[in-house]
Amino acid sequence: MDRIEDQMNMMRLIQLMSESSDLVLKVVKNSNAKDVVLSVLAPLVEEGKNVRDELSSYSDLALVEAKKQAKEQVLKLQAKLTWLQGENEELIKAKDSAEKKLAHAITLNVKSHKQANYYKVKLETFSKKHEGKSSYLVSLTRVLFSLLIFSSNSSCRFKEKAC
Repeated sequence: MDRIEDQMNMMRLIQLMSESSDLVLKVVKNSNAKDVVLSVLAPLVEEGKNVRDELSSYSDLALVEAKKQAKEQVLKLQAKLTWLQGENEELIKAKDSAEKKLAHAITLNVKSHKQANYYKVKLETFSKKHEGKSSYLVSLTRVLFSLLIFSSNSSCRFKEKAC
């Protein structure tokens, strides 16, 4: 009877290990996607700074106001980017901790299905949070890109008037 129960526990352990591997792969994939978005966002922030500096040399009141708004937006976006990077680091640490705890539970032959399921749910939760942050970064990048295009177009219109 114990042998059958042990075999059932081992089958469940193998299934949980497979599921946790899939979750870890998802988290790693999302982390890589977030890193790509951050690497794209950094040059856009720099471009925003350059546009802001260029606008500061013009005296037209509309451009001065646009410069002020662009500067505020860039500062807000930089603060949000810094916050998201910190959140990303926290999520990675939490994911690593959950992975270590899951590995430890497996090493102990997973005496309890409840314990293994608890860590599985915890890892899924971190994965979902990570996915949510990643999609927010994409929308943040779009907003910054739109702001840069607007600033660039405003600069071009001012130069045409001067000519």
